[in-house]
Amino acid sequence: MDWTAVVSLVCISVASLVCIAGVFCPAYRDNWLQWAGLWCMALWGVSRIEVIAERGYTEPWNMLLHIGMACYGVGTAIKVRHHSKDCVPGDDVEELARARWRHVSGGRE
Repeated sequence: MDWTAVVSLVCISVASLVCIAGVFCPAYRDNWLQWAGLWCMALWGVSRIEVIAERGYTEPWNMLLHIGMACYGVGTAIKVRHHSKDCVPGDDVEELARARWRHVSGGRE
C-alpha cells in the first residue's frame, strides 16, 4: 500500500469520526442542513475508505484534500468543545446567544 493511501485512510477516518460525533453531540447545535451535511460527509468517508483500501493508492492532490478535511474537522471539534465547556444548563439563553454572536462576529457587539 502506498504512503499516500495510508495518510488518506487515517485522515478520512478522523474526518468521518468527527462528523459522526458532530451528529450525535448535543454541544454541536446547528441547523438541519449542517446536520445532513455531516451525515453525508461521514457516509462519503466510509465509502471512500473502502475504495482507497482496495486500490492501495490515492492521488497526492486527493491526499491534500483529505488532510484538509481532517484538520478542519478536528479544529471545529476543538472549538465546539472549548465553547461548550463554558455553558451550563440553566444559563440565560439570551446571554448565551449574545456570547455566541460575539464569537462569530470577532468580538464586536
